[in-house]
Amino acid sequence: MRILLVSILLCFSVWAGAQIDEKSTAEEVHAFLTKEFAGVDKTKLTQLVPFKQNDVWGFMYADTKKVAVKPCFTFINFFTPNFIGFCYQWEVEIYADPFSIDVHEQRVYCNEACVASIEKVFVISSKTDFKGFSVDDGGSLESYADIYYIDENRRDISAPFEYKYEYFAIVLRNDSCGIIDMFGEPLKGFDFNYKRIALNGFASSISKAWFYVESFAGDRYFVSTNGEKRFENNTLQIPMFSNIPFGLSVVNDDAVSGVFDLKRMDWFIAPQSNYHIDVVYYSAPNEVDFLDPLTREQVDLYFLVRNKNREFFVDKHLNPLLPKR
Repeated sequence: MRILLVSILLCFSVWAGAQIDEKSTAEEVHAFLTKEFAGVDKTKLTQLVPFKQNDVWGFMYADTKKVAVKPCFTFINFFTPNFIGFCYQWEVEIYADPFSIDVHEQRVYCNEACVASIEKVFVISSKTDFKGFSVDDGGSLESYADIYYIDENRRDISAPFEYKYEYFAIVLRNDSCGIIDMFGEPLKGFDFNYKRIALNGFASSISKAWFYVESFAGDRYFVSTNGEKRFENNTLQIPMFSNIPFGLSVVNDDAVSGVFDLKRMDWFIAPQSNYHIDVVYYSAPNEVDFLDPLTREQVDLYFLVRNKNREFFVDKHLNPLLPKR
């Protein structure tokens, strides 16, 4: 009996010592992950799906639902084909080919939007009768009239966009939203007659631009430069951002949750009440431009959802991805 008890305690101490926590060093985290990934099929890294247990994340195989890596990550991601996540205070980078694990202090990244925010844009006095804007050789905003100036960090004029080989911008003036050309002249159909206008760049082309608008009566819909309307819906508001992955916008209200396809301007996942959808994720065997809807077919899409205070991933058919017990 004593020998059995010692054996049980020894096994428990070995298992407990293999775990990591907020006090673990980078070396201990690296050793733990090296051991965990030793048994993982390196040809199936993009088939690993995260699962959450006791506030930390592990990996399981999507097809078999078998646990591949015990929960240890405090911030998770998918392999695309490489991986970046966190184990408490440590940033973890895992490279697929050749396979390697790097554990280091968290780094600060500055993306294109961060760089663009410090570029100089000139404000021109409207006393010179200048009511529009100008662009640089790359089509970025170079200058604009001071009637759209708020302060050094904010302005009521959007990034320019191209339509029929001319540049236009969305502007706000006297609480009304419109679209102007470079001379400040309004585009037909968008003469400051909306409360809100957002460019749908995922569906726009050089010959026809699409916008998501809100009227002063509260009506919301997509409208093109040809006057064509799509998807009139007064209850659900479609989030419109420039960095939406694959043109798939997560739409939520207090009752339902869905995913809207901005390329087709229709539902990718129709509004439903079973799961609250939070974020779009993907895995991919090769690097892809995740802002391009055309690359959607090259990846596997996943959605982080909540249900009864539990977080987990589902596939595009809303099938829950949970490990076998």
